[in-house]
Amino acid sequence: MADIDTDKKAADISPSPSLPSSSPSSGETAAILHSTRLMVRSAFFAALTAVGAVLTLPLPVSPVPFTLQVMFMIMSGLVLGARYGAYSQLIYVLMGAVGLPVFAKGGAGLGILLGPTGGFIVGFIASAWVIGLLAQLIRKLSFSRRLRLVFYMLAALAGSSIYFLLGTWRLAAVLQIGWREAALLGILPFIIPDAVKAIAAAWLTVALEERGILSADLPE
Repeated sequence: MADIDTDKKAADISPSPSLPSSSPSSGETAAILHSTRLMVRSAFFAALTAVGAVLTLPLPVSPVPFTLQVMFMIMSGLVLGARYGAYSQLIYVLMGAVGLPVFAKGGAGLGILLGPTGGFIVGFIASAWVIGLLAQLIRKLSFSRRLRLVFYMLAALAGSSIYFLLGTWRLAAVLQIGWREAALLGILPFIIPDAVKAIAAAWLTVALEERGILSADLPE
């Protein structure tokens, strides 16, 4: 009997097989929080792009108005990287597509996206992705502040060429004009203004990094 009781007690105190924990590890939790912060910033830059669209200046030489959309699109790529920069512009485009007045002059709807200037707007997504990809590479190379500023500007200009190409193609298709005439309408009036926006976006990004406002969460 004593042996039986001893065996029962041993069985009672023997450790039961552990079940796999369903709760996320600290590393997984940190990754989730990091992704959440970046998605919030994507939405924030989508909102900034929408605000930039409201600040318009009609140009007599082009159907494409002067806005601050481009500066915020560039910053979305520089600050958020390729994936989340593209997400921010996708959110912006979808906001306008469902009817929110976030395009230039308060425009909204699929009619704008399918119209002569729609290629420029949709091109923001691809441009932000390319700018973000280049920005991630620049950060990995650990350049000095001055060189980082220069390379951010070059990344902004290189990425912006994509939305120019898509926009010019759409402009030519809708208005049924040649590429040269479309370029005169959709590119030439904006070369200098968009270069200034690229410089401003690069400078603001570097300034935010230097102050530690964004650097801890920037994708690499």
